[in-house]
Amino acid sequence: MKKILIFFLLFGVISFAQNDQEIFSWYLKKAKSGDPIALYQIAKIYKEGKGVKKNTQKAFDLMFKAAQKGYSPAQMALAKMYILGIGIGKNYKEGFKWMKKAAEKGNKEAKLALGWMYAFGKGVKKDLKKALYWYKQAAKSGNSDAMYAIGMMYYEGVGVLKDYVEAYKWFLKAAKKNHAKAQRMLGVMYIYKQGVKKRDMQRAKYWLKKAFDNGDEEAKNIWNDFEMWDY
Repeated sequence: MKKILIFFLLFGVISFAQNDQEIFSWYLKKAKSGDPIALYQIAKIYKEGKGVKKNTQKAFDLMFKAAQKGYSPAQMALAKMYILGIGIGKNYKEGFKWMKKAAEKGNKEAKLALGWMYAFGKGVKKDLKKALYWYKQAAKSGNSDAMYAIGMMYYEGVGVLKDYVEAYKWFLKAAKKNHAKAQRMLGVMYIYKQGVKKRDMQRAKYWLKKAFDNGDEEAKNIWNDFEMWDY
């Protein structure tokens, strides 16, 4: 049983509800010895109130301890708690500090979030070059939101020279991962001949339909405005 619990502890493939008090007791035992993964798991349980009374203050304290031990998922989670004001007053500056620690340890989600914080000056001075850098780091990890964000920077000329060809490249990367907004942008670029060799309404139709099928409502508006059913 001990080996099974260790596996679940490490990979998080089982919920508290499925193993109730036994798994919770295991987490508590490991947390008392300072195990960062156990501290992180217990913090999540208290934060979400799964099987225990919800206690965001306790969740914050435990997450802080896990983050201090260098566990990047805990650093990412702690950053979010600071940013959203969960268990602590909102503090973007502290949120940024912990987000950066997590990103520098390779946390994929943190890389994207750090790019966003630099892009909009949340907890740090606005720096579009650093935003682009961290978006690209997240994109290397396969994050389609980061690919889309890079595409928009090149499309709008934010922090870089406007470059439709480069924007198209990044939108295509994201679109191939079923990113609806990126698919819509490809449709727009084919309509207006941006970053492509010629206007191609059939390709525009293809990407707009995929965008709408993936939940992008704006794609439907564009579809109707240009009467795409005629193509």
